[in-house]
Amino acid sequence: MASLRSGTLAITAAKLVFLAAGWVLYVSLGRLLSPEEFGVYGVLFAVVSLINMVLINGTLQTVSHFTARHADAERAVRRRSFVYQACFALPALAAFVVAAPLLASFLKDDAMTPLLRGAAVITLVYAFYAVNVGYLNGRRLFARQAALDTIFSIMKVGLIIVAVRLGYGIPGVIAGFATAAALVLVVSFFLVGRGEDRSKVELRSSAFARYAVQVLAVALFLNFVMNADIFLLKRLSDPATANRLAGFYTAAQSIARLPYFVLITASLVMFPTLARLSGDGAEVRDARASVSSRALVLVLGLLAVVCAATVPITDRVIVFLYPPVYAEAATALAWLLPALAGMSLLNLSVSMVSGAGHPGVSSIVLSVALGVQALACSVWIPRYGLVGAAAGTTLAVAVALVAILAWQRRAFGTRLPLRVLAVVALAVAVGLAVSTGLDRVLPEGAIAGRIATLVILATSALASAAVLVIGGVATGAGVGPNRRVLLVSKPLQPPFNDGAKTFVAAIARALPAHRTAVIAVQPALARDGLPDGVVV
Repeated sequence: MASLRSGTLAITAAKLVFLAAGWVLYVSLGRLLSPEEFGVYGVLFAVVSLINMVLINGTLQTVSHFTARHADAERAVRRRSFVYQACFALPALAAFVVAAPLLASFLKDDAMTPLLRGAAVITLVYAFYAVNVGYLNGRRLFARQAALDTIFSIMKVGLIIVAVRLGYGIPGVIAGFATAAALVLVVSFFLVGRGEDRSKVELRSSAFARYAVQVLAVALFLNFVMNADIFLLKRLSDPATANRLAGFYTAAQSIARLPYFVLITASLVMFPTLARLSGDGAEVRDARASVSSRALVLVLGLLAVVCAATVPITDRVIVFLYPPVYAEAATALAWLLPALAGMSLLNLSVSMVSGAGHPGVSSIVLSVALGVQALACSVWIPRYGLVGAAAGTTLAVAVALVAILAWQRRAFGTRLPLRVLAVVALAVAVGLAVSTGLDRVLPEGAIAGRIATLVILATSALASAAVLVIGGVATGAGVGPNRRVLLVSKPLQPPFNDGAKTFVAAIARALPAHRTAVIAVQPALARDGLPDGVVV
């Protein structure tokens, strides 16, 4: 248990390093590249992230799954995984290289063809690295996995920044990324070791592929919704300004997505939690309703604090992190912040629905969102540019969120009580008022403006959070069916010749176990005389 706890902490620390490194990379490239080049970078690596979702994330989870299931044949599973990855990744990436001109034509930028083909090298190397990471995860060697992730994050950012500073531009970004992937692949073989083979394993390609597809479908739709807006912005804008607009949009996305990536941890926790709450009994239904309601309310409160503090001062936030030329992205950021806040809630809901055994529902909801996004962006981008892309994403996320929350309410009993929504709305109003008021009186400028931005964000966030705490939202008060009948008794232990003792036990047996609690002096002894499920 101690090793599992330390391994979990190591993985969490590695994810924090990954987030910090990613942010350093975005902000650095925003300053080292022109807005046009930064736009090409944003579009290019949105494509790469979708490919990686298929070839890497699915591989990692699938290898982990089969390694954990065949603990006495680890090397055999790993060897077979390399073979299957080669059989799948090489043809898939070859097809991508051949189709690169078609994708560049869709984006109305033939100059992207060699860049897209170069990016395939990153994914090819990264795909085999994912086998080793999945193997470590399946063997629960979390510290080694965390070390690899940390080394890769730092190495990738360092090599890319050095290449760009030397003047190699976007090709330098690709070369730095690919070099980091190749180096960490070599390191991974040393950390993985040989493993053990105490028995043979029958791992058919059909079973491997079937599990990978189940893992990928929902995540792929989710990532499409995350990236479709920048693809459509690039395609539907005037070619003379498309890259510049994409650069501004990439800067806005890098800020708006920060809460989303931080809160991914909540989704990772909720998936197995809901998976364990299977069944149709009253106790399971109540637990499902309570867990899902509390998780959504807590995340909603956190996101409300972030949006209330940031939306009124997006112009300050943009120039805090990026050069003044990116100020044009402020309006798009004001739309993207609530859109990505909604995406965080959507991701949490999708994880809960899929974890409860309904990935098909998640896929349908996300596919509808993608259709709404494509339609809205196609209409609004030619008219409103950056704002049109962000507004289209906001509408799509809102539609999907309403749909999946309605399904959760019907299937899980998930509730967002009106009292909770009223408290959240009040917290948002207070945060907006504080942020707007301070924005009017505090100075702007290079140094004073940066300090003022931090003061505004901190003060507004604290004011919003205070409302949530006072209103009970931060503690989950009033959310979910959490009331129980409480019985207080003298010591419930033998001999049971006292009517007071037998009376309490009789009442407990007559009431629903999941709605009953008993206070006893010696809980371990008292539990023997009470029904299963009664909290003691």
